[in-house]
Amino acid sequence: MLFGLLLASPDWTVSVRLVLIGLLLALTSPTATHAIARAAHFAGVKPQLTPDPSSKAPVPKKARTTKTGAAKTGAKKPVSPTKKTSTKKPSTKKKAD
Repeated sequence: MLFGLLLASPDWTVSVRLVLIGLLLALTSPTATHAIARAAHFAGVKPQLTPDPSSKAPVPKKARTTKTGAAKTGAKKPVSPTKKTSTKKPSTKKKAD
């Protein structure tokens, strides 16, 4: 939109102002987005990583998940902490009394 106004501007001073407005927007938009996201994180708002089940919008194939909620990526399932096996070998040394 600013580019179209830049092309249609009648004077070079208007063009300079439009370029400055564009630079200001380019510099402040990411900062404002970061501030909003950081405030939401500190407030305890969790990000929505999966589509809302109550929405009527169709879900793209890549975003569909399995019954467990994990995305279908072909990756192995994470091992739960109770099923981890120890990598240490049992000690064969006898304790000295």
